[in-house]
Amino acid sequence: MGLLNIGSLGFGLLAWGLPLFNLINPKTKASEFYWDAIWSLSSCGIALCFQIIYTNYIVTIEDWIALMDTAQTVAVASATLLIMTILLNFTALIILKKRQVE
Repeated sequence: MGLLNIGSLGFGLLAWGLPLFNLINPKTKASEFYWDAIWSLSSCGIALCFQIIYTNYIVTIEDWIALMDTAQTVAVASATLLIMTILLNFTALIILKKRQVE
């Protein structure tokens, strides 16, 4: 079950990495960006799903101390992942639109 946390971290980094790559790469085309945005948001969803499954596992084994120790951190990290993923994708979209106009 520890792999769920590693998988969540990996998918979370992918969710942030794709829009960051589009922000840095000046040759990104609109069609490529839209697919990257879909993959980015999907990766964010998978990362959050892994955290939900891991939390369910902790509840199933009745490890209440672990749940109490990690619940607030998981909630803050999950909200941060979601908000930053959305902001990065919208920022990349706005910059891509400006590049197309120029």
